[in-house]
Parts: sequence; C-alpha cells; structure tokens
Amino acid sequence: MAKKFAFNGLIREAEKNQQKTKQGVKDRLEIDEELKALIPPLLDDEYDQLKENIRQEGVREPILVAEIEGRVFVIDGHNRHRISSELGIDFPVKEISLDSREAAKDWMINNQLGRRNLTDEQRSYLRGLRYEREKQKVSNASGANQHTKAGEDGGKNFPQAKKTAQRLAEEYNVTDRTIKNDAQFAKGVDLIGKINPELKQGILSGKEKVKKGDVRMLAGIDEQGADSLTEAESVDEIVATAKSIPAKKTKKPKKKTPAKVVVRPVTELKDEICGRVLSLEEGAAKAKFSELRVLLAELEGALIS
Repeated sequence: MAKKFAFNGLIREAEKNQQKTKQGVKDRLEIDEELKALIPPLLDDEYDQLKENIRQEGVREPILVAEIEGRVFVIDGHNRHRISSELGIDFPVKEISLDSREAAKDWMINNQLGRRNLTDEQRSYLRGLRYEREKQKVSNASGANQHTKAGEDGGKNFPQAKKTAQRLAEEYNVTDRTIKNDAQFAKGVDLIGKINPELKQGILSGKEKVKKGDVRMLAGIDEQGADSLTEAESVDEIVATAKSIPAKKTKKPKKKTPAKVVVRPVTELKDEICGRVLSLEEGAAKAKFSELRVLLAELEGALIS
C-alpha cells in the first residue's frame, strides 16, 4: 500500500511539474508579426462565432507554439490566443519542435494549406509562397537549381528530378502554370500588404474583391515603382497607378559586326603558292609546309565561292 501511495505521489508531482512547465511557456509567449502574416485572416462573422464558442466552451484545441532561438512564438492559433486573452480564459498549449524561423515559416505554410476551408485567394497565396520558398531552397543547395536530379551534388535534400512547379502541381492537382501564377499572385498581395496591410488582409479574407490578373501584374513592379503607389488607398487605385507606370525599355545588345574577310585574287594566290613550292628544299622546316597548307585552303575557298 505504501508503494502505491508513493507511486501516486510521483505521478502527481510529475503532473505539477508539467503544469509549471506549460505555464512557464505561456508566460513567455510572443506574437511575431511576420509569422502571424502567414495565417489567413478570418471573416468578421467567423471571428465572432469563434469568440462565442470560446466564451461558452473554452479553448478546446491547444495553441501550437515553438521555441526558436530562446524565444517562444505562437505558430498556430493566433485567433484563439487573442480571444482567450481578451476574455481572460485559460488555454492549452502544445510545443512543436522547430529549429529556426525559416523552418517555422515552412511548417506554418504547409499546415495552413492542409485546411479545408481556405478561400481561393488564400489557397493561391499559400501555394505561391511555398513555391517561391522551395524554389529558392533548391537554387541555394550547393549551386543546385530546380532541375537538380537525385544523386547529383547538392541534391541530397531535394531528391526529386521534377521541377518545383511540376512537383507542387501534382501534389495540389493543378497545372504547373497555376503554381507559377500563384507565385506572382503572392508577390502582388505582399506588395499590396507593404502599402496597406489592411488591404492585404481584406484580399485574403475575401472582403476585397480583386481580379487575380491585376494582382499578378503588380509582381513585376520594382522598388522605385512601388514607391509611387504608397499614396493609393484601395486595390483599384493601386492597380490603376501601377498600370500608368511606363514600362522600362530593355536595351538590346548591340550586334557585333562580323569582320570583313579579305579575299585575294586567285591569280595572286596561285603565284604565291607556286613560288613557295619551288623554294622548298630537302629538310625544309615544318612551318613552311603549314604556311603552304594555309595558302592552299585560301585558294580552295576562293575557287569554290
């Protein structure tokens, strides 16, 4: 009986320590804006419904966190964290092991793409982000690029021989052109986000109705062009201003003028060849025969042309 009480005591002590550890994690929680921006926003009615659910039932799903470089960040459950903090309701946490901010970004993007209730804009944006990140990784892998094949140097972490766009297209059951369009869309959305973060959130939540083609067009705007868009207050205004920016003229490389080939008269060539042949003596240097061959080739060219 004493052993049983001792065992139960150990369990209770372990549970207390676990609770202390979790509380310590909660006390250190931070919201990183760059990571938070990877989470598609909820519509107002979705947020209100989630808030009411938490008010009545508490936070049922744990908020996922990761310790990166000594700091603890929320990587999933930003809305639940915000609502529970506002209402003063406790919440469970679960720690995910990630070794860097970049690994956290990859995890968050892939995790969000696994959601079923994504809007078309959210899905395109996330696929575009994933494509750009994975393409960059392949390019940085010891000089490899997206054509890297299994077994080649630098391809250890990317064993598939397929291009990044083709591989993701098969995974998401779309075309590789769709994946590349998604990348342009994501760049355009991020540009809008730099000008006006609320507009970006509006696009991804579905509040702002946009034409994807217009947003993709913004991906080609350089830093100087983006500066001229900072005063725009709506997506339509941003697009209209961007379309008015004159396209940069690309300088065409100058064509090299081929060197003029001077063709000597056939008679002159024959005379020189005959003279050189007559001057040859036993034991003549090899260079003289080489020069003679050059003259014969020149004569051949003159006669054939």
